[in-house]
Amino acid sequence: MWGLTSIFPPAPSWNVEQVPDQTGRIAIVTGGNSGIGLETVRELLRKNAKVYLACRSEERAHKAMDELQRNQLPGKIEFLRLDLASLHSIKEFSEQFLAKEQRLDMLFNSAGVMNPYVGPETKDGYELHLGTNSLGHHYLTQLLVPALQVSAKASPDRPPRVCFTSSIAHRATSPKGFDPTDPTGLHTYCYMPAHNRAYGTSKFCNILSANWFQRNLGAQNIVFTSCHPGILKTGLVREWNQGFNTIMMPIIEAAIFYPQRMGCITQLYLNTAPEAATKGGSYFAPWARQVDPLPLARDVGVQDTFAKWVDEQVTKHMGQPVDL
Repeated sequence: MWGLTSIFPPAPSWNVEQVPDQTGRIAIVTGGNSGIGLETVRELLRKNAKVYLACRSEERAHKAMDELQRNQLPGKIEFLRLDLASLHSIKEFSEQFLAKEQRLDMLFNSAGVMNPYVGPETKDGYELHLGTNSLGHHYLTQLLVPALQVSAKASPDRPPRVCFTSSIAHRATSPKGFDPTDPTGLHTYCYMPAHNRAYGTSKFCNILSANWFQRNLGAQNIVFTSCHPGILKTGLVREWNQGFNTIMMPIIEAAIFYPQRMGCITQLYLNTAPEAATKGGSYFAPWARQVDPLPLARDVGVQDTFAKWVDEQVTKHMGQPVDL
């Protein structure tokens, strides 16, 4: 049933019009130049938030900002360059943000890559899916904790929130979930094709991150969640329109893909709805429905193993782990 309702979800019982006023609140949206990130930025601006659009390409960022500004939305928007495939870029981004702002009220870890192949690596030498989607977002969140802590103390009745955008594909992770000797699971036997396993493992690790942060920082009045945003018509699948897929993708899209604008519903619910402030450590599916993830994602030992692995990679490349 979980699979069917995640692919064909019931009509939304919550929608973006219900996002409360965000005047005075500050958000970061990774991948905010396109896809569900762009839709998320649009709705936050509509509700008076100040939004930092974080992405790799300045040209694409300004193109997106020009589009948003034509909508004459009341919020404020600013671009900061962020390449999640580079730990140094992530560190530079966090330093720039913390120099501008003392607090952070909402972090949307929504950027991602999903390729129909494996092989490309991040600037630090990691398989691209895992390095960008998982390692990058976990490290970014660690670096931004000080700003989240300030927000938690300044507005105890409206705690800061962090949403990790996962996917139903997290169920395609390797049988071990996360193994530091085989981080992407590519060398562990599994019926899934390599690219599905790599992407699935990266999305599984997003849930591990959310649950690990909630266990370790939830008592400080910070809320961490994860979600499957839906199967959507976004640029995330642009690399899939090649070869035989040029025939199949239009058929699949017509059958099960939803409009891009709907992809922001669940993560906006989790980071803005008053009732979602009690949902720390939860996993949601479209449209804003709480469901159970793969049971391994609840395994504290697996969560700790991934967090330890992240610290080891950060130490290797950056000299020391982030002290929380």
